[in-house]
Amino acid sequence: MRQRAIIVGIIVFTFVCYAYKDDFPVLKGPYLGQKPPRKTPEVFAPNILNTEKMGAFCSVFSPDGDEFHFVYYERENDNSGGLAWMQRINDTWTKPEFLPFNSPDFNNDMCMSSDGNKLIFRSWRALPNGEKPKDHSYLWFAERTEDGWSQAKPLYFADRPIRTGYPSIAANGTLYFAHTHNDIFGIYRSKPVDGVYGAPEHVFTAVDKIKTEGDMFVAPDESYMIISCWDHPNNIGSGQGDLYITFQRDDRTWTEEISMGVRINTRFGENCPQVSPDGKYFFFNRYDPDTEKGNIYWLDAKIIEDFKPKELK
Repeated sequence: MRQRAIIVGIIVFTFVCYAYKDDFPVLKGPYLGQKPPRKTPEVFAPNILNTEKMGAFCSVFSPDGDEFHFVYYERENDNSGGLAWMQRINDTWTKPEFLPFNSPDFNNDMCMSSDGNKLIFRSWRALPNGEKPKDHSYLWFAERTEDGWSQAKPLYFADRPIRTGYPSIAANGTLYFAHTHNDIFGIYRSKPVDGVYGAPEHVFTAVDKIKTEGDMFVAPDESYMIISCWDHPNNIGSGQGDLYITFQRDDRTWTEEISMGVRINTRFGENCPQVSPDGKYFFFNRYDPDTEKGNIYWLDAKIIEDFKPKELK
């Protein structure tokens, strides 16, 4: 999210670990035991993830539905944040806690591979050579091992890290993200060959010469992308971000971006689009910069078909 800056404090780490030590509710069943929504956005897990003291965004469920990964931040310090998770053990969800590879540097915006064995995220932590990002983040990843999650490692594209933001990964491992190369801003992708990502390839730009694309989600089969656009001229929420969708044609080109309209977008900022691995639910975040408060929303993912152009149905 563009509203987040780059510093996280140890106070936040301690607070998140213990804020719900005694009074966290018992949550049983899929999706934190929440009642499934219909095609109208509803707050996800109200008063559980987003409270008076803490906020949450970025909703990543594991393929088996037994893990929920997200970003936690302290409402009184909007610059804070960290990678957190909850686990469903014996059908009961654990309290939120930071992932073991979270760091004191600011970390956010993540996605998980289709097999659930790799988590990719953005971070402002220093690279192994000691280089610190100046004005943007690099992508990092952690892998699942027999003993839990591995230590985080920087993600390289053609043997070098790139400055980018919110990642999303297709079922075949192709990684999508917002990026700038040769003064062309937009959505790029990189396909892994023998486990190694190649140089980024430009895929889509909503508005020429305007750096509008940010948070994004690509469908597992790459049939569509949902993109948060900050400064799009058709935004309801002005520069705060609206969600748009584009569909891939048979010839591998993409349709013009389609606003997801007043059913999704408001005068506030809509971002962090995610669709659950089972394809049932569409998650996003809505953020009010005036009050510095946001909430995770979810709705029936069947709404996506409503935006599909007739010639593609």
